[in-house]
Amino acid sequence: MLNLFDGLMTLLWICSSLTEEMNPLMDAIIQYHPVLFAIVKVGFVNLLIYYIYINKNTQLKTKL
Repeated sequence: MLNLFDGLMTLLWICSSLTEEMNPLMDAIIQYHPVLFAIVKVGFVNLLIYYIYINKNTQLKTKL
């Protein structure tokens, strides 16, 4: 939820020329298409959360 808010605020501020994206990869994506930027930003975080959720027990088992 906060990631979506962050993406929307980033788009708003960049489109209003109040700031610029400091991440070179995300800057290239936002220059290419703002909607693609939002999809990548939210999608990447969701993929990482899913990966951590799926592997949460695997990491514990290897440490024991």
